Amino acid sequence: MMMIVLITKDPSRSIDVYLRPLVDALKDLWTNGVRTYDKATGKMFTLRAAVMWTVNDFPAYAMVSG
Repeated sequence: MMMIVLITKDPSRSIDVYLRPLVDALKDLWTNGVRTYDKATGKMFTLRAAVMWTVNDFPAYAMVSG
């Protein structure tokens, strides 16, 4: 909710304020990963994450792509 305070202009022009924390977290998960326990094998492994695609309506697509 505090992110709303950061956007003073048109939200469609400042959508990057909302997306920046997500982008930073995904970059960290892809680069460094996080150690995770696999209960099926009983071993630890490095979990990595990536966004393969998103589904948006056209107004949202226009806001995100600029």
